[in-house]
Amino acid sequence: GSGDSAPANVDITVNPVNDVPVIANLGAADDFTFTEEDGATIIDDGNATITDGDNPADINGNTLTVSVSVNRVDAEDELSVDTGGTITLDDPTGGDISNSGTHIGSYAGGTFGTDLVITFNANATLADANTVLQNITYNNNYQHHHRQLIKW
Repeated sequence: GSGDSAPANVDITVNPVNDVPVIANLGAADDFTFTEEDGATIIDDGNATITDGDNPADINGNTLTVSVSVNRVDAEDELSVDTGGTITLDDPTGGDISNSGTHIGSYAGGTFGTDLVITFNANATLADANTVLQNITYNNNYQHHHRQLIKW
């Protein structure tokens, strides 16, 4: 024989294994302008999203970390989450975070040079995480001009 075989079609399924969630629609296209004395201002324009190809229904234990990465002034820069909509914080300096009355995790930091860290619990969905992401705020409590870069 010649050793040749007939061509065959083969389906290959690749299952992702613990891929990290991805944040989209942030960056240069989403310039953020902060006006002094306006108070805490939402950073995103409402189109940022978090996706997770592994397991979209389970973000338990995942964290969202936000920091001021350029021209950070520890005593002045403040990061938080806006509570004017469905988000509630039990204490402005850290504690539990809820969305539409459901406890979805905890948060800490955001002031005095610390990153804002939100840790999601088993109740949290990707929709909750997106709501939190789209409501991150920046405030500068001092009146002088310098440009900050917010890092996600």
